Amino acid sequence: MIGGGLGEGFVVLKDGKTQHIGPQHQQVHRVFNNGSFEEGGRFYGGWWQSLPKEHRQNILINGKPTVEVDFSGTHIVMLYGLRGVWYREDPYALDEDLGLPENVQREVCKTALLVVINAKSEKQAIRALTNDLTLPESIDRPSRLVKKVLEALQKKHEPIAASLCSGVGTKLQFLDSQITEQIIDWFMHHDVPILTVHDSYIVPEGWQQDLRDLMREEWAKQLGLWKDPSSATFEELGFGFPHLKQTGSEE
Repeated sequence: MIGGGLGEGFVVLKDGKTQHIGPQHQQVHRVFNNGSFEEGGRFYGGWWQSLPKEHRQNILINGKPTVEVDFSGTHIVMLYGLRGVWYREDPYALDEDLGLPENVQREVCKTALLVVINAKSEKQAIRALTNDLTLPESIDRPSRLVKKVLEALQKKHEPIAASLCSGVGTKLQFLDSQITEQIIDWFMHHDVPILTVHDSYIVPEGWQQDLRDLMREEWAKQLGLWKDPSSATFEELGFGFPHLKQTGSEE
């Protein structure tokens, strides 16, 4: 829930806590990591970034409804794209049965992939997942299950397995932040407000198709898969692209 005017308002978060909206929450800034301008670089600071996704769809810009579009499975698909492969499957679905309900297994795999992309070693990933995963009470040895999950994911994603547990996450964040920078610049040039949540973007209703087209094109450019835009259009090259999910008034 949002209350008050933009300059002196507040946001009620999912846990019931209230976050004040002051001038410092109305702008974003980039945060880089590890002393490098080629790691991290995502945009932080906006009050809308603290809102649960189901509440963000209620945001109005200049009194108009908004639409949010986000990349799905960003960093996994990005790792394939950097190898010249357009990955079109569900990155979190396993053919192997790990003894978990199907919906639980998918969420466990999703969490595990996020961790292994950012972890610097397999030991670090196993420790983090053993402590943080929410598993059914019937699982009496979580660490054993975690190892099975990691083995299954490494098998499923064999082409990029060498990048897992290598600390590549901040480098991938830099790439998605560069995509975001280009998208922000385009919308600013067209005098259209845009709110960003890392790999997700909120624009006034009516601009979502421009946003979707731009997300696809910038993805291909940043990954080096569209080196010469003058040689062919994006459509003529026949690129695939990450699945884009849309929420808002025109779902």
